[in-house]
Amino acid sequence: MSTKAQMSNVFLAERRYFLNPSNTKYISICLAHEFKFQPSIVISGYKHDCVLFSQTEWVNFLSHKSVIDSFMGGLYQPTIRDKTFQLEFMQLPCMSALKIIKGETHIILGANSIASIWAMLPLINYHLETLKKEEFTNTLEILKLGVDFENPIESGLKIMEPIKNINKTTYGIALELLYRYSGLFNGQL
Repeated sequence: MSTKAQMSNVFLAERRYFLNPSNTKYISICLAHEFKFQPSIVISGYKHDCVLFSQTEWVNFLSHKSVIDSFMGGLYQPTIRDKTFQLEFMQLPCMSALKIIKGETHIILGANSIASIWAMLPLINYHLETLKKEEFTNTLEILKLGVDFENPIESGLKIMEPIKNINKTTYGIALELLYRYSGLFNGQL
């Protein structure tokens, strides 16, 4: 896997919620490397295809909720082209479906998966706000300045020690970065 592909799959503090009974589709709230560890939304379809929304893009997606609901209710809807994504409405033999296209990736969600997202909106928005308030990018800057590339975990732990008992959430996110993705400290952050 290329370094760019590895970095595009770096999600910290991820909360994942499945959208269907077979657990093949999910929505997650996280801090994504692709958006400089700002709060983000990942919606995954089959075969690990996923679209990643920044918080602003997520708000734009939600602005089309009434149109999506109208289509799921049986009304024809034309394709929606937003600045960074596209919504195509599809009528499959057994159901209505929404195709979300972003860049070179796309996912297809059926009415039940869409309904699951809508039902979880309060939870999703709560987690987005919680991650936003953590302001993890400030902690990340401190880590980037002080971590020894030869020994990122040990040096990172020393840097994070003062906040260990003050902000356990930020400390936990930093631990996740240090232990799971310490290789990113060699200039890829």
